[in-house]
Amino acid sequence: MKLLVKKINYKSQVIQVHDTDDCRLTQLSNISSFLRPFHLLEESQGNFSLLNCTSTETAYSDHSKLVPCLSVSTYQVYAFDSLDYIHLLDLPSCRKISNVSLPYEILEGENTFPLNWDNPMCKTCEAEGGKCRLKKNDSMEPKTLCVKGASKKLMVAA
Repeated sequence: MKLLVKKINYKSQVIQVHDTDDCRLTQLSNISSFLRPFHLLEESQGNFSLLNCTSTETAYSDHSKLVPCLSVSTYQVYAFDSLDYIHLLDLPSCRKISNVSLPYEILEGENTFPLNWDNPMCKTCEAEGGKCRLKKNDSMEPKTLCVKGASKKLMVAA
């Protein structure tokens, strides 16, 4: 999976990414495994059930979002919030396709959404005016070093 990086905020350790394939994310049942070492911000994601509905009724719109990129003229695919009691709704023309965790932005038709990361931890360093750098080491796990008061002079090698 390839995502285009739009913006990185090192202080809050949040990266804004853009999915160039309009529908790929809605087809993944476990998006988290594809995003490592990044993960969806807890407050910007939801758990949804995708339902394939052969009826063209719009009665589902109060409880769901249409997923146009998965829909065709003979059926529509709707994303129902998994917290809703979809089993209590009268959905005779629908069958469940899958459960997915998605950024809310994807269902709003936006393909740009935030991700964050835990390691390396650079929040404190950047917030205190330092620069987070990778530390040279022999282990496979990345280690970071906080460099404070680094010179901002440009060095040119001749």
